[in-house]
Amino acid sequence: MNENPTRHPGKVLVMDDDHMVRATARLMLKRLGFDVELAADGEAAATIYQESFSTDYPVDVVILDLVVRGGLGAVEAAAKILEVDPGAKLVVASGSTQDPAMVNFADHGFSAMITKPFVVADLGMVVGELLE
Repeated sequence: MNENPTRHPGKVLVMDDDHMVRATARLMLKRLGFDVELAADGEAAATIYQESFSTDYPVDVVILDLVVRGGLGAVEAAAKILEVDPGAKLVVASGSTQDPAMVNFADHGFSAMITKPFVVADLGMVVGELLE
């Protein structure tokens, strides 16, 4: 983690139930200069967001996997996060571009959407636009 939070380009929380997706997203985002937190399900993501919200170094952007096996997915996690911070910058992620939460992401409280598998340029663009 960055020792001087005033010098960071942003902190991104990635929630996905697939360890490989989390690890890959972390590597990509770190390469782009972001600090990264990881969560395996929506409940953990909401907790991490809530705990960081009142600190000097809160999460700036949250990327949430749409469907989580045996846990809270993006829509449910977004609702919990938005209760804490109605201005949270949330990104829904899925390999299924036809799901209503992907097509009409703003209707579900998301600021953006990104398709999986992640591509470094797409991650950088989505996160960068939300931090402008």
